[in-house]
Amino acid sequence: MAEARNSGMARSIGVSVYTPRRAIEALKNKLITQIQLPANIVDRRFSKQYVFEMAEEQGKQVFIRGALLQGVLCLNPDQLPQRVQHAATMLEEYIEFCRRHGLAPAAAALTYLKNKFSSAFVLFGAETEEQVVQNIGYWKTAVPSGFMEEADLLFKEQDELVLNPSNWPKK
Repeated sequence: MAEARNSGMARSIGVSVYTPRRAIEALKNKLITQIQLPANIVDRRFSKQYVFEMAEEQGKQVFIRGALLQGVLCLNPDQLPQRVQHAATMLEEYIEFCRRHGLAPAAAALTYLKNKFSSAFVLFGAETEEQVVQNIGYWKTAVPSGFMEEADLLFKEQDELVLNPSNWPKK
């Protein structure tokens, strides 16, 4: 990879990680300039380990995936597939939080990331063109008073089973 970058075939070298430990290891590698990791309004694993601050200090780009927790944050608890029923309690709390702040669930999730990790790039999936347009609109949502503070308090600790889709039971 270093040869590819040095020869001009590649401008940067990046990795995708699943754990804060792996992110920290990657950030210590001088060849790596970009890192992709999961984060969202209920997933604070990387934030707690100061991964975002470390990347910024080192001038490395962060790409956030899983902004909507594989779409779970956009569902109602009764819409959860069987394999993610364990997320129902968290989802009920999240929906109530969104109602208190007058935000659609996707708007709350994207607004949080935009404001919490302003130097990161946020990736999100969509099934239709309308969802893309809607999510771009949500991205432009203003932060309601007290929103960030309450989100940080409310969703401090979550079970790894809820946060990491690779741990979800197979279909």
